[in-house]
Amino acid sequence: MNPLRLLWLPFVPFYAFVVAVRNWLFDAQVLRSQKSQTPTICVGNLSVGGSGKTPHVEYLIRLLKNEYKVCTLSRGYGRKSKGYVLAKDVVSSNLLGDEPMQYAQKFPDISVCVDVDRRRAIRNLKTDAPNTELILLDDAFQYRKINAGLNILLTDYFRPYYDDYLLPVGNLRESKQSAKRADIIVVTKCPTILSSIVKDDILENLNPRQNQSVYFSYLKHGQLLHLDGSVCEINKDVFNHFVVLAGIYNPYPLVEHLRDFSKDVKLFQFRDHHEFTKFDLRRVRKHFLDYFCNHKYIVTTEKDLMRLKDSPAFAVISDLPICYVPIEVEFHKDDKGDKNKFDEQVLEFVKKHKK
Repeated sequence: MNPLRLLWLPFVPFYAFVVAVRNWLFDAQVLRSQKSQTPTICVGNLSVGGSGKTPHVEYLIRLLKNEYKVCTLSRGYGRKSKGYVLAKDVVSSNLLGDEPMQYAQKFPDISVCVDVDRRRAIRNLKTDAPNTELILLDDAFQYRKINAGLNILLTDYFRPYYDDYLLPVGNLRESKQSAKRADIIVVTKCPTILSSIVKDDILENLNPRQNQSVYFSYLKHGQLLHLDGSVCEINKDVFNHFVVLAGIYNPYPLVEHLRDFSKDVKLFQFRDHHEFTKFDLRRVRKHFLDYFCNHKYIVTTEKDLMRLKDSPAFAVISDLPICYVPIEVEFHKDDKGDKNKFDEQVLEFVKKHKK
């Protein structure tokens, strides 16, 4: 934790009080939660960004889209449009948001929409996508106006919510006790090898309720791809230099992945959902051109690429070799050697609640 954030410590009790009162009003049904007639799965977290919601939503899309008509519903953070927007009506992440645009481009056979008012969006879907059989609520754990049928709470292995603090000192949007609303807790971004001793220690700290399931997932980085989707062949036997352009909460897993190909990695990090400017990209371009090396590449994330391509500033670096790295989620096996329990629980929920 940044020591400077301790200066905000006097404000934490006020923030905690406001959040607690709001949650109590929903728990006591003074404020009403609406239950959608269409089965809904919420994917969210307690902290501000960085827990891997996007690849986990994509995992669910892959799991479900062949059997069910799936729709993802997001707030559309960072977009320049207002109200309800359906992906088929737009061609720019500026109007849809980077994450929803990524879903729309990668999975053209699903519906994707955004709206700050998720209840209004669900009403509109009855007209725009009447065959929808399942709605994935992206980053909606705090959106209590909808009572999701299945709540999946994510927490970062390196920044678990039980070791964090409430805003503005820490990164928690609500207290650790709010985790009780989750049906499933997923510890994300784990090492690819995870011992039973470490799992047991995490489980002890999470202290899940009897009705809660806990799973452990890790990120699997794909091949480096050119902007046209073709594979960027990297020769490990020559000296490579990577310039990482990242506007995500935690780019270090990508940096570590690239170090498998080269120890020479330069990171240009910006805040999450950053809108790249010409000044930003000129800095990147200058470093790229000034660095003496024959084999050098600009590498970005799939989510950043959505914003980058739609930015007027992209022309500053568009003539340089740019690659991106797609990521997917894999689940660790449980004590019985089975890694499909998560799939089974999700599929059982959908089958049970589908009309």
